[in-house]
Amino acid sequence: MGVNVLIFSGRVGVEPVISMVGDKKKAVVRMANTERYKSKGEKVEKTTWLDVEVWDRLANVVEEYVVKGQELTFTGKLDMGSYEKEDGQKHYYTRMKASSMELGNKPRGESEAGGGVPTEKIKGLIEQALHLKNNGIEDGTAVAVVLQSLSE
Repeated sequence: MGVNVLIFSGRVGVEPVISMVGDKKKAVVRMANTERYKSKGEKVEKTTWLDVEVWDRLANVVEEYVVKGQELTFTGKLDMGSYEKEDGQKHYYTRMKASSMELGNKPRGESEAGGGVPTEKIKGLIEQALHLKNNGIEDGTAVAVVLQSLSE
């Protein structure tokens, strides 16, 4: 009896590719996992790249929420095979067919909260609220102004 279970954790290397295959949605996420270690006293970095394929509901989640640089963990199975291109040349692939996904941290400069509001915008709004407060405007009014700006 064989078991084909793969857990792959890393960062999204490029924006995911979304496509329709018949009436099913497919997303391919190019993932990078960098291993850091020492060899003979020297620091070594080795990056493994893997294309991860998801379908239907997971593809919808990828399309809506996943961005380049984000940390993700997939569970699924390893798929290896080959195909022949129009020019007659045989090509080999290794990919993961994922059955579950865990969303991790987004890259710096992007917020998890507030519908993906960039961190820089949030910092600016906080500064605006502090400026209003320092100029005699009540806390509640300052917060209301910031919240209004955030929704624009």
